[in-house]
Amino acid sequence: MSSSLLRARVEGGNTPEMTDWYLKSETGPLKDVLLGPATTFGWLGVENAEYSSLVRDSLRKGYQFDRNLALRQHAEMVAAYEDAGVTCHFLPEDPSTCM
Repeated sequence: MSSSLLRARVEGGNTPEMTDWYLKSETGPLKDVLLGPATTFGWLGVENAEYSSLVRDSLRKGYQFDRNLALRQHAEMVAAYEDAGVTCHFLPEDPSTCM
């Protein structure tokens, strides 16, 4: 099994059924949400332009990643969830996913 915290499947099969996190309904009220840490967020680099139309479009338009803006937007999203009564849970930082 990979050392990544985000890996959930067992290589070769026999992955145990999820009991902590699952989707009960696509249309029911949202009660809990699992979010990644904003501190590890970043944009995909130019090396991904071959595979991602979003990367190509961002490069073509000259967009720049603004870390402080991303952190503020993440905080606003969390606040919106919490204001709506949704409990936010956060994944721990995983250095292998840092951008």
